[in-house]
Amino acid sequence: MDILHEISINKLSSIPLYAQLRDALLKAIESGLLKDNDKLPTENEICMFFNISKTVVRQAYSDLLSLGRIERHKSKGTFVKQTYKERNFTQELSDFANEMIRQGFQPSTKLIYIEKLKWDDKAYPILNISKGTECLHFKRLRLGSNTPIYVEETFVSLDHFPKLDAHNFATESLFKVFEEEYNTKITKAYTSYKAVIVSDADSRILDLPKHSAVHRVETQSYNQNNIVVEYSIAYFPGTRNRFSLVVKRNHR
Repeated sequence: MDILHEISINKLSSIPLYAQLRDALLKAIESGLLKDNDKLPTENEICMFFNISKTVVRQAYSDLLSLGRIERHKSKGTFVKQTYKERNFTQELSDFANEMIRQGFQPSTKLIYIEKLKWDDKAYPILNISKGTECLHFKRLRLGSNTPIYVEETFVSLDHFPKLDAHNFATESLFKVFEEEYNTKITKAYTSYKAVIVSDADSRILDLPKHSAVHRVETQSYNQNNIVVEYSIAYFPGTRNRFSLVVKRNHR
């Protein structure tokens, strides 16, 4: 995309040109029009396109550098700086949408596929369901301000949650459906983490180079009766996500 055709500045405005250019680029970054690692136009390209001086462009870029929204690589150019989505694990379970909104990102979800299974080597034993019992398996891409945050596969027994497949999990929260439709509350979750190389299929979905490193996060979610009712495997790009853990000390 040629970002210069997507932004504008007004030479008749009382707002300084460098501030207009800075704010226009900043808006493009925050809206997702410019994504992490996108290369920005050179100073010469901007000067020629808008017929403005290099001083204006340098000041705008200097401000964006100070704000931590862009970075320069010698002999390569100027790029949008990667923004990390902080995953803060405490005793509170929160859903994806609220977590993204709290961090200032616009959440969205793309349903990649949904299917019914009658066996899966790992999911069935974890969910404690027998072979032949129908299990709902769906895959979703989670995005924050149009940037892929993670891709997730979810397994839920249809024996325990009949007609669950009638819901649209591109727009609905699984845990909210559990609570409102099935009187099931998720009270805790156990997670495990492992660094792996992303599959070719997921690299395309996550818009990553092949053989990129990702965090593999495996989660077992328990209901109020201490029964595992949902099992998921998610892949988080290491360059876009940072995990933090709150550890408390018991005082005796």
